[in-house]
Amino acid sequence: MRSLDVEAYFVKVVFPFVEERFPNTAPQMMVMVEGSAGLGLHDEWSDLDATIYLDDPLWKARGGQLQLALMHELAVFSDQSEPHCSFARQPHRWAVTGRPEVCVHPISWLLDRNANLFLSQGQDLPWEEVSVERLYALQHDLILRDPRGTLRSLREATAVDRYPEWLWRKHLILRLADLKGEPWDFEKAAKRSRPVESTTILGPLLQALLKVCFLVERRYYPWRKHLWQAFGGLPIARETGPLFAEAATADSWNARAEAVNEAAVRLADAVIQRGVLTSEMLEHLLPAKNHRAWSNPDWLADYHRLGSLARDAGYDEQDGWVWRLWDWA
Repeated sequence: MRSLDVEAYFVKVVFPFVEERFPNTAPQMMVMVEGSAGLGLHDEWSDLDATIYLDDPLWKARGGQLQLALMHELAVFSDQSEPHCSFARQPHRWAVTGRPEVCVHPISWLLDRNANLFLSQGQDLPWEEVSVERLYALQHDLILRDPRGTLRSLREATAVDRYPEWLWRKHLILRLADLKGEPWDFEKAAKRSRPVESTTILGPLLQALLKVCFLVERRYYPWRKHLWQAFGGLPIARETGPLFAEAATADSWNARAEAVNEAAVRLADAVIQRGVLTSEMLEHLLPAKNHRAWSNPDWLADYHRLGSLARDAGYDEQDGWVWRLWDWA
């Protein structure tokens, strides 16, 4: 299955169907192909995940009828994947996707329902309310139809070079803080020869480390199943890619743990070299999180002030977090 197959399906099947059945709606519809097909990564096992976007009033007036027609009258794109996308009709099939191949959505639903604010080109845009995965999808998914340039305007408004620098820092601090202790937990499971426990830790750990790589490079990252393919295009992949592959495929769990630990060290170097975080932020990661270092230029002074209070009371400076937690400052 190639991208041309997806485009041909819409040109030869979907567009003529909509134009015949909904002649007043067809000229206004915007179409984006998402998922593997939209990224050019699909194969014979991939399902179609496409969306027809309409302006909100038009969606409210005619979108429901169009959705029903697409689900029940349109020829399916893939007989191979369609059974896995259709709605489950037996209890034991609860795990199927339950989503039409072609959905009909209002344009306002894009960007986690913040599309209209980005289209307004205002100064105070809700970047923090939009997931990084949604931003990646808008930048990379296949646009098949965009009569008024709305989708391309959204793509331009959310270009990666417009993403706020402080938000890169916030994402990275929070993600690294959440990872504290995880490599050690994985190493302990490996040393104890517990394969199921090791696997349940390693999967989310690798996913989180891959996302960190995107943040280090100040790049949006895709949904989980496309992380590895997209990761290969990052400069940092040369430094860490072989280690991630070793962590996933090495014959021994101890070798996998060693690869994870080495990857963590190289990521720390990359974070500092790329200038996303300072060495102080990495050294005092939890205080950086607690004192909101991404937006608080005085976070380190605040941290040391609490440490001084702890030291004056006869404790170690690092015990200052107790003063913060119990509001003794």
